[in-house]
Amino acid sequence: MLQALRQNTAQYRAGVMGPDAYPDIATGQQVIHPAHNDHIANENIHKGTNDWLQHLWAKGQQSQNGAVQAFVTGYLTHAAGDMFGHTFVNNYAGGPFVIDPHTNAAKHLVFEGYVGKRTPALRKYNRTVAYSPADYVTSGSFSGPLSNRVFTPSGDFSITGVEAFIYDEMINISGNSALNSLYEGRLNVASVPFVYHTTRVQLGRHIDWYYAEKDRLRNKINACKWYDLWCMNKYNVLYAAHTTVVWGTKEYAVAWRNDIDRGLREWAKVSHELALQLIYPSADGDPQNAGINSDRRHRAQAVAENFVFNHLISMSGAPDQAGPAAQWVLGFIDRVFKSPQWLKDMKADMVDTMLKNATGKDRATWEDYITNPERKFDPVMNLAHAGGQTGALISLTSMNQTVLNLPTNSVGQADPGYSYPELRFAVDTFAPAYNTLVMSKLVLISPPEFSRFVRELPFSGPRPTTVQANAMLGFVDSLDGREDKRNARVQSGVYGDCGAYNAIFKPQIGDTSCTSAAQPVPGNPSGFVAYPDSSREVSLNWTALSGATRYTLERRTGTSTTYTVIANLDGSATWYVDTNRQPRIRYTYRLKAGNTAGLSTGVETSVTMPADEAPCRVSVPANTPASKTDEASPDYLPPC
Repeated sequence: MLQALRQNTAQYRAGVMGPDAYPDIATGQQVIHPAHNDHIANENIHKGTNDWLQHLWAKGQQSQNGAVQAFVTGYLTHAAGDMFGHTFVNNYAGGPFVIDPHTNAAKHLVFEGYVGKRTPALRKYNRTVAYSPADYVTSGSFSGPLSNRVFTPSGDFSITGVEAFIYDEMINISGNSALNSLYEGRLNVASVPFVYHTTRVQLGRHIDWYYAEKDRLRNKINACKWYDLWCMNKYNVLYAAHTTVVWGTKEYAVAWRNDIDRGLREWAKVSHELALQLIYPSADGDPQNAGINSDRRHRAQAVAENFVFNHLISMSGAPDQAGPAAQWVLGFIDRVFKSPQWLKDMKADMVDTMLKNATGKDRATWEDYITNPERKFDPVMNLAHAGGQTGALISLTSMNQTVLNLPTNSVGQADPGYSYPELRFAVDTFAPAYNTLVMSKLVLISPPEFSRFVRELPFSGPRPTTVQANAMLGFVDSLDGREDKRNARVQSGVYGDCGAYNAIFKPQIGDTSCTSAAQPVPGNPSGFVAYPDSSREVSLNWTALSGATRYTLERRTGTSTTYTVIANLDGSATWYVDTNRQPRIRYTYRLKAGNTAGLSTGVETSVTMPADEAPCRVSVPANTPASKTDEASPDYLPPC
């Protein structure tokens, strides 16, 4: 596996885009994301996330292709991120992603988009060279005049060597019984592979019927007595009509089916490039530039229009030649075969339709939400939840300071909104990211090593007698959130035990499976002030903060930007005296509130120490020199 990853890093990264890209974003959202048997009573149909991951893992292991193995490993890594990320997001969006009520979809898009902008940049692995923006993982670059922009892929993402695998194991339902069972029961889904598989099956039945009927009519002719002219004439006429008129419909069906096959073989490449433009956060790899600019929008549109013109129209039954006849045939097919409205819309605007089917938002709205989530955050994330959903309301300031726990900038200032886009959360202190990283590492472990790892865990109940081959298998039944404690279908022998789970992962907001509701990091204390008691002592006071169980007090001197911890206090503290300071020196103090979830970003206050107090005379002894009592003298001492 290590060799496969080192030699196929670009395929691993492509896999990390997961069901947002492969087989396409709409299929991923409507077929791969949901849980097994969701809303369906029949246990034999409607497979879910874990079924898909098990399928891809097994097929990847059977493959001797390192690019395929790297891709599948990346796909499981995406699942890890969705599992922890969506569990976290659901706490604020009101529940797992749904298009209706619209407030849920809007909250998901804005919240996830903002977390994406605050995510540390993804950089290429290089152990010897200092990182710079040139080391960012990028989707590619644009060049040329505005009237003819050219997109050059970076090579950081690639499905070279994986196209056939994606087609065989995710798209070509007709040729794969295991894949057919994964799609079975998914009714009314806006999935290109599924819809055209259904059409292909209908065409195949017509083709099979043609040959069966041809054989039947020939057998009827052969069965006629030599003297039974009525029988001979009847079946010869029927045979002639069948092999001429009906033959034409059969040939049309064969050509149509071939067009579907050609289009579906191109679908992985199309989805891949659309994902580079629409799913990967930013073309240059810098999260603060996340969003869809004109270059990315036009490139995505060009890719979509090319597929519609060269494949989708003919996949939908139109003859290969263009013109009025093709449009007439296309209209006839839509009426006869009752194409779903979304498929008709897709021919007019493929990108817009795919995004509507996946997110419930048209392209313009979707682009605005993911490009400018900081502008939408406060109004959207404080909308009342609808449809009986419940969730926490949150402001952008609280998001920065108590949830993401963003650091301060170079001069010690916290970001109340999006004034300092360069500030990113730390993976080690942001539990959903930390848990994702841990699971991403576990995904890389070989089956024997993962089994050994499990044996070392402190189980609170019986140890499992068998262990899944990969850490990500059997974890959750849906990518819409961590549900293993409430879903009996998930064989979570490892993660269902809270002793084992808590030894691996941190408690996080939204997950109460093995902990009480995870507390958010507290906000910053209010009323934090400092004043000198003398030239050597500073008194610091603040207002007690609800939810804080501890405080950390730090100090820096003069123009230094480095803080030193001077005190760790319990949650009841509201004051502190800092002694042994130096006169005429400026000190800056930072106070952080904390609990089990971590420390707040901190609030600052500064003070400049006075000079030492001048000496004074308590009384005037008889031997006091006159210079000490003469106000005009430089040796004068004022009375105390």
